[in-house]
Amino acid sequence: PNNKQLGAGIVDGRNVWKSEESAAKLLSRIRKVVGNDKNVVVSPSCSLQFIPYDLSLEKDLPSGVREKLAFAVQKLDVLVKLCSTSSNNCLNATDYEWVGEDNVSGADDISKITKVGEVIVTSEMFSRSEAFNVRREKQVSVPRFPTTTIGSFPQTPEL
Repeated sequence: PNNKQLGAGIVDGRNVWKSEESAAKLLSRIRKVVGNDKNVVVSPSCSLQFIPYDLSLEKDLPSGVREKLAFAVQKLDVLVKLCSTSSNNCLNATDYEWVGEDNVSGADDISKITKVGEVIVTSEMFSRSEAFNVRREKQVSVPRFPTTTIGSFPQTPEL
């Protein structure tokens, strides 16, 4: 539907190997199926937090290995490259603007970023309206070491 977006995790974020060619082929196949005019948002297949940060920081890799690797920064570069050749809905730095003072630092930084034309992020969004002990009383109470019977019954045809 025209009012929906398809999130396509086209860059493999589960390993450190280059995937630019396979990502480009996958994006091409997706566009053939859903059409070029549809809302396709490209992204990594998963979070990049568990792969190394930047290949340029690795100084002692053999050159034959280096050409086959892509760390988080390089995988994001692939997404940017694919977006620059794509027709729509790639995250663009111009989608965000900095508001407020130029050199703000500290915990309030996040409250200074806003999505253009949408919700303004404020520091109040990151604080709770009630203290923890009040919220804790409203939560479900379970024993200190809860157990279940799932999997402890014999798995026989009679059951």
